[in-house]
Amino acid sequence: MGRITNHCPQATGVEIKITTYNHAGDILSDVEIWPAGINNIPANSEFPFEWVDTNAVFAKFTVTIIAAKAWPAPETVQVQSD
Repeated sequence: MGRITNHCPQATGVEIKITTYNHAGDILSDVEIWPAGINNIPANSEFPFEWVDTNAVFAKFTVTIIAAKAWPAPETVQVQSD
């Protein structure tokens, strides 16, 4: 379990990369996720996230923010139908 803090003055979504390592420091896995999905994390707030690795044995892991995007507010998204 982790927590992302948005220190930006506007709501923003983030993509993170979680990397697991063995005891020797070798990379076991990399996974990239958008913890809040297509939702923005409100300005000046925290967002808790959970992640489960299918590798049963790893010595440590790191979390890095690799992208940020401001998703449009739901009321501004238009859906077209045929």
